[in-house]
Amino acid sequence: MREMEAAVNAERELRQQQEARLKAELASLERDLQESKEKESLVASLEKCLQEGKERERSLVEEGAKREAQFKELLRSLEAEKDNLEERLTNQLSQLNGSIADYQQEVADNREHLAELQREVERLARERAELEAEAQSESDRAARLEEDMRQAQRERAEAESEPL
Repeated sequence: MREMEAAVNAERELRQQQEARLKAELASLERDLQESKEKESLVASLEKCLQEGKERERSLVEEGAKREAQFKELLRSLEAEKDNLEERLTNQLSQLNGSIADYQQEVADNREHLAELQREVERLARERAELEAEAQSESDRAARLEEDMRQAQRERAEAESEPL
C-alpha cells in the first residue's frame, strides 16, 4: 500500500513538474508571440512611413518639374518680351528722329524692368534650389526608412529562425 502511495506521489510530483515546465514554455511562447506582433506592427509602421516618404518625394519631384517648366516658360516669355522691347525701342528711336531725352527715359524704364525680371529669375532659382534640397532630404529620409525596415526584417528573420 505504501509503495502504491509512493508511486502515486511520485507520479503526482512528476505531473506537477511537467505542468510547471509546460506553463513556463507557454509563457515564453506568449512573450515571443507578443514580440513578434510588436515587430510586425513596427514593420507595418515603417512601411507606411516609407510609402509616405516615396509619395512625398514623387510629389516634390513633380512639383520641381512643374516649377522648372514654369521657369523655362517664363524665361522664354521674358526673352520674347525683351526682343519685343528691343524692337520697339529701335522703332521709337527711328520715329523720334534721335530724341535723346525720350530714348534715355525708355532705357531707364527698361533697365528697371529688366532688373525686376532678373530678381524674379533669381527668386525662382532660389526656390528651385530649395525644392531640390527638400527632395534630397526626403530621398535621404526614405533611404533611412528603407534601412530601418531591412534591419527590422533581419531581426524578425533572426527571431523566427531561433529555436523555440
